[in-house]
Amino acid sequence: MAELPIPAQIDKISDAELLRVWTVEGALAVRSNPGVHVDPAFYGVVLADLVSHLAQITARATGLSPEQCKADIISAFDRELHPSE
Repeated sequence: MAELPIPAQIDKISDAELLRVWTVEGALAVRSNPGVHVDPAFYGVVLADLVSHLAQITARATGLSPEQCKADIISAFDRELHPSE
């Protein structure tokens, strides 16, 4: 599969790639750029923004509302973080 295109608004000189994520035989493979930011809270903001983007994408693909997709993503995220609860 070809790489996804880089968004047009990216400045290749001053902007930095944070993550690359693939699915490999049902699991995730991740490469990250730890030099982008050292504050763990920054990645909380990144995850929240990513959830919003993914909810919009999923809503367009499924016909569900963005709010429902966001709720489903957050629910699954919570189950993954707290599997024994």
